[in-house]
Amino acid sequence: MCSRWLAVPGSTPVTVAVGGTKFLDKAPFESIGGYQDIVSGAYAITVTLGDATAPIITTSDKLANVAAYTYLTFGPTTFPSGLLLTDTLLAHVPAGNFAFRLVN
Repeated sequence: MCSRWLAVPGSTPVTVAVGGTKFLDKAPFESIGGYQDIVSGAYAITVTLGDATAPIITTSDKLANVAAYTYLTFGPTTFPSGLLLTDTLLAHVPAGNFAFRLVN
C-alpha cells in the first residue's frame, strides 16, 4: 500500500500519522508528502496541528494491499475534515496530456 499526505489549509504546521508512525512531521500548509509504503490493514489516521498533543482529526480506515491512497484534509482549523481517496496510478495518460481529479 502506498499513500501520500496533504496539509491543512490556513493552519500551523501539521503532523500526519498512520498507526502512530509519522509520515508528515510539522509540514507547512500546501505540503504534499511522497508516497510511503504501508503494510495493508486497519489503521487510525491522525492529523495534529503545530506542537499540540491532541489530534484535530482522527479517522479509522482499512488500507488494502497493492493500492495507493491520498489523504486530503480540508475545512477551517476549528472544524477540519479528512478524506481518504483511492488513487489510480495505473491509468493510461497519453503523452502530452495529464490526469486531473476534482473532489467535491
